[in-house]
Amino acid sequence: MVVYGSSTDYVSLRSIEVIQEYRANGYEIRNLNPKSEMSVAEAFSVGLFDSNPVLVVVEEPTKLKGLKSYLENTQGCEVLVLYPKSSLPKLLEGFISHCLNEPKYEDKKLEWCANFVQEYALRHNKEISHEICMALVSRVGTNLGLLRYEVLKFVMLAGEEKTITAKMVAGVLADLIGPNSKELVDAILFRNPRSFLKLCSRIEKSSSTDQTMAVCNGLLFYNLRQLFDIAVRLQSGMSVAEISSDLNKNPWLVENKLKPQIERLGLKRIVKLIHALYESEDSVLKGSRNPWQNFKTRVIGIL
Repeated sequence: MVVYGSSTDYVSLRSIEVIQEYRANGYEIRNLNPKSEMSVAEAFSVGLFDSNPVLVVVEEPTKLKGLKSYLENTQGCEVLVLYPKSSLPKLLEGFISHCLNEPKYEDKKLEWCANFVQEYALRHNKEISHEICMALVSRVGTNLGLLRYEVLKFVMLAGEEKTITAKMVAGVLADLIGPNSKELVDAILFRNPRSFLKLCSRIEKSSSTDQTMAVCNGLLFYNLRQLFDIAVRLQSGMSVAEISSDLNKNPWLVENKLKPQIERLGLKRIVKLIHALYESEDSVLKGSRNPWQNFKTRVIGIL
C-alpha cells in the first residue's frame, strides 16, 4: 500500500495507525530508507526460521536503488510506502494507494479538516454532524494530531451512544489553544526544564481530564517531526535550499527558525523526544497508571 499526499501530518498519522495495527497483529516492522543500515534486499528477506510476518515501511522510495523489483515481488512481505508529495512518481504507479492531499487555501483547509474529523469518527462507528466538526476545527485549529485526539476523547465519552453530540464536544474540548501551547513547545525546544514543568502544572490545573495524548500528539509531534525531517537532511549534507524544496517549506523559515532549533536540540535528542511521545501515547492507550507523570519524567530526562 502507498500512502502519499501533500499533507505530511495526515501521511504521518496514517502511517502510525497502520504500523500500530500490524504490530498488534504480531508483525515485525522493518524501516527502510536511504539512511537505514539494512539494504533493500535485507529488508525484504524472509528466512525459514522467521517466526513473525514482516511489514516493510519504505520512506523516500525514489532514492532506494533496486526497490522496483521488490515492490513487484515482495517476497511474502507486506509493504507500506510513504511518499509525502502530492503526486506519485512512475515507480509507485499501479499499486494500491491512498491520497492525502490537503487544500492550499485556508478556507478550503478548514472544510477539509472538518471532513477529516467526521471520517475519523465514522471509522470508530460514531456519527458527528458536519456543523459540529466545523465548530471544532474553528476552536482547535487545523493540526490533525490534536483533532485526532479530540475525536478519540469524544468516542470514549459517547460509549454505547452512536452519535457524538454538541453537548459532549462542549463538555470535554481540550483547552490547549492560546499562549500555553506555544510556550510549552518553546520550553522543550529551548531545553528549559523549569519552564516545562511550570507549564505542565498550568495544564494540570486548567483541565479535569488527562492531557497526555493532546500534548504529545497534538502540540509536540508535528513540531518534532518537522525538526527530524530537516535534521536528517542537514546531516546528509543537503543545503537549506534543497531541503526547503524537498519539504515544500519557506527557505527563510528553515534557515532562521528551524535550523537553530535543531542545532540547539541535536538530532539524537530529537529522536529520543519523539520516542518518548510514542511511549507516552502508548501508555495512555494501554490504560497505564498516571501517564502524564511518566510523560513529564521522560521529557525532563532528555532535556
